[in-house]
Amino acid sequence: MRISPFLFFHVFATHTCVFKIYTCKLFRSFGVSRSRIYPGKLISLVLGFALLSLIGCSSEEELPPSINQPPTAELTSGPVEGGTVSYYVRISWTGSDPDGFITRYEYVVDPPAEFSETEIDEGGPGVESQFIPGTGGEPDVTRISKILNGKPVFFDWIHTNSISRRFQFSTPDEDTDESGPTGRFVGMHAFYVRAVDDDQAVSIPDKVAFTAETIAPESRISRPNISSGIVRVGFKIDLKWHGEDPDSPSADKTPVGFRYKLTKYDSVPVLPLDPYPPETHLDDDGPWIYQPAENLSVTLEIDDPGFYIFGVKAVDENGAVEPFLDWRRNVFVFEAYSDVHPTLTLSCEAGILTSKRAFTEFEIELPYDTDLNCSLSCLTETKTEVCVEFRWGFDPDIDGNWSDWTSNPVIPPFLFPNPGIYILYIQGRDDLYNTSGFILLATVIDFSFDREVLFVDDSFDSLYPRDEEQDLFWQTQFANYGGFNQVFEHHAHGFQDRAVLYPQNPTLEEMSRYQLIVWDCSGSGYDGITALLTTSAINRTLRSYLTAGGKLWVSGRLTVGATLTAGNGIQADLLYPKEELKPGEFPHDFFKLRTTSLNNDRGTQALNTLRKVNPSPGGSAGYEAMFVDPSKLNAVQAERGGVSHVDAIFDPLFSEPGPESRGDLDSLYVYGATGDVFLDPKKPSEYHGRLCALRWHDPDPDREHGRIQWFGFPMYYFFDDQAQDTFNKSMDWFREEEPPSAISGEEF
Repeated sequence: MRISPFLFFHVFATHTCVFKIYTCKLFRSFGVSRSRIYPGKLISLVLGFALLSLIGCSSEEELPPSINQPPTAELTSGPVEGGTVSYYVRISWTGSDPDGFITRYEYVVDPPAEFSETEIDEGGPGVESQFIPGTGGEPDVTRISKILNGKPVFFDWIHTNSISRRFQFSTPDEDTDESGPTGRFVGMHAFYVRAVDDDQAVSIPDKVAFTAETIAPESRISRPNISSGIVRVGFKIDLKWHGEDPDSPSADKTPVGFRYKLTKYDSVPVLPLDPYPPETHLDDDGPWIYQPAENLSVTLEIDDPGFYIFGVKAVDENGAVEPFLDWRRNVFVFEAYSDVHPTLTLSCEAGILTSKRAFTEFEIELPYDTDLNCSLSCLTETKTEVCVEFRWGFDPDIDGNWSDWTSNPVIPPFLFPNPGIYILYIQGRDDLYNTSGFILLATVIDFSFDREVLFVDDSFDSLYPRDEEQDLFWQTQFANYGGFNQVFEHHAHGFQDRAVLYPQNPTLEEMSRYQLIVWDCSGSGYDGITALLTTSAINRTLRSYLTAGGKLWVSGRLTVGATLTAGNGIQADLLYPKEELKPGEFPHDFFKLRTTSLNNDRGTQALNTLRKVNPSPGGSAGYEAMFVDPSKLNAVQAERGGVSHVDAIFDPLFSEPGPESRGDLDSLYVYGATGDVFLDPKKPSEYHGRLCALRWHDPDPDREHGRIQWFGFPMYYFFDDQAQDTFNKSMDWFREEEPPSAISGEEF
C-alpha cells in the first residue's frame, strides 16, 4: 500500500511535539538536563529533527514536564549509632541523584531540641527556610527557624562541597563510676547530612547519634623540687609546670592551658601529707586562675608568713579539666618566711668560706694593693637546686650600697687601695628566694718584710722523731748557716707538738713580716689537718703571702696532699695517686707541678721506701746527693731500710713549667729507692729515679710570686752534714732575690 506524502506529513507533524518531549526525557535519562544538550555530540540528531522543530505544536498538544527525583545522602564512615568516639573525629558521606547530579551537601551538628525530627528532615508548618550567603570566608548556610513561645529558635545547615571533614565535639560532662571520676569527659551529639541536586531538590538527611569523649590532660610541677617534704621559701616563689594531653591532635600533646590555685593553711600541716586529699584544702576557698599554655610559670609574692598549698590542673582544647590532684606531682605544701638558708660558698684569695645563715661574719686578711677576686656557689637545703642570683655591698652602708642582683657568680674584683679594715657584704639567694650571706671584715696589710726568716714546725710528732730532736735539727741548720741575725719560730701544735691538737696557723699579718718561710710539714697532721692545709687551701693566706713577694721552702711527708682539701673541705686529701693537678690548686700554681701522675707509697711496700736522693740528671742547681742516716730511723723504718710517705712525680716533668707559665723551673732531686739495693734487683721499685724535689723563680721584677722550693721528702732523716750542704745552697739561692719592699732589717 502506498502512503501519500500528505498523509505522512500530517501524521509526522501531528506527533512532532510529542517527539520533542520524549527526546528531552531521553536526554535526562542519561543525566543531562534540558538546558545542557551539547551540539557537539548530538549535531546529527539536531539536524535530523530541525525541520520538525520548525513545525510548531499548539500548547494544547504539549505533554507536561517530567517530575524531578530527589537525591539521597549517606554517612559512610565515622561514629556508629549509639557508639563512643574521640572528641576529634573524621566523618565522611556520599550521595547520588537518579536524574541529575549533586551540587552540594549540607550538614548540621546538634540541632536544637526544640525542633522535631520531622522538622529537621522536612520542615513543616511555621518552619521557615532562608539562604544566608557566607562572608569573610565563612560558608553559605541555610537557616531553619520558627517562633516558639514568642521567641525565635533556629539552626543552620552548613553548605559544603566536601565529602569528608574532621569535627571537634564538645565533652562537657565529667565521667564517673562507683569509685569516682574516671579521668574522662563526655558529650552526647547528633550529626545530620543531606544532599542537594541540580534542581535544588534536597535529600532526606542521614543521621547518627553518638557519644564523644576526651581523656583529661595531666600536669606536673617542675619547679621547685617538690619530691620530698614541705618546701621552704622566702618572700616569693617561682613556679613552673608542664603537661601532656594524650588524645590531643597536636604533635607535642601540650594542653591548651592550666589552672592554678594558692591557699593558706589555717594550721600547721600534718606529716606525712599523702593520706590527706589535697582537694579538701584547695576546692573550698577562692577561684582557680586560668593561664594559657604559652606561659608555663608564675611568680607569687607571699605577704603573710605561714604554710601554703599550691596546685595546678591542665586544661585541654575541648575544655576538659584535669580532675586529679596528687601530692608531689601537681600539688605541694610550702612554708613561707621560714628560717632556712641555702649553703653559700665563697671562694677568693682569702680562702673558701661557707655560710648557711642570713649573714655569717668572717675575718680575712689581704695584702695591701691587691685585688680581691671572689666567686660564689650554693645549694638549697635539699641540695637539688643552685643559687640563681647574687649581690654585694661595700663598706660601710649595707642598706644603701647594694649592687643589683645578678646571675653571674663571679664578683668583680675589689681593690683595697690602702691598709686598714674594710667591710664587705656578699649575699646569694636560691630560686626559692631564701638567702644566705657573708660579712667580711677584711684587714688589709702592708707587707713590711722587716724580718729575715720564719721557721714553721707543722709536725704532730712526739716519737720517731721526737719533737725536740727535729726542732734541734732545724735550729742547727740555721745556726751553722750563720747568715741570720735572728730566726723566728712558729710551732703549730705548741710545746712538744702536743700542746694543742688542731694547728695554730700563722696569720697573714705575722707572715707579712718575713722575707722567707721555711715550712716543715707532716701532711697527716691531726685528723688530716695541718697549718699548711689551712693556709694554702682553706683560708689561702699563704697564697697571699707568696703573691705579695714572700718566699717559701716546703719539705716533709705528704706535702702535696697537705695542700689539697678532701671532699669535706676540712681535711687534707691524702689519697694517692694524684691525677693531673689543676689551675687554682696550690701545688699547680705554686709548686709548679704539671704532671699527670704524682704518687706516694705511704709505707705499703718496703722496696719503695726512700734511702737516698740523687741530683736530678741534667739539673744545674749543684745540690749533692743525700743519704738517709740509719741512726735516725725507728725500728720499723730501720727494718725497711728507709723513710716512707714521700711524694714522687711519675710522669716526666720538663725543665720548663709549661707554655702558660713564667719563670725558670729547676729539677733538683730524684728518688733513690731502698728496693734497688737490698731487695731483688729483678724487681726494682717503680719509685726509683722519680723526681721528688724542684724549685722555681722568675728573674722579672714583675713576677707572679716570690721564689719557692719544694722537697717531697723530710730533710731531718739525712746525714746532718749532707743536709747542711743542701740547706746552705738553698739559703744562698733564696737570698739572690730581694723582697719587693723591705723597709727594715738586714737585706736578705
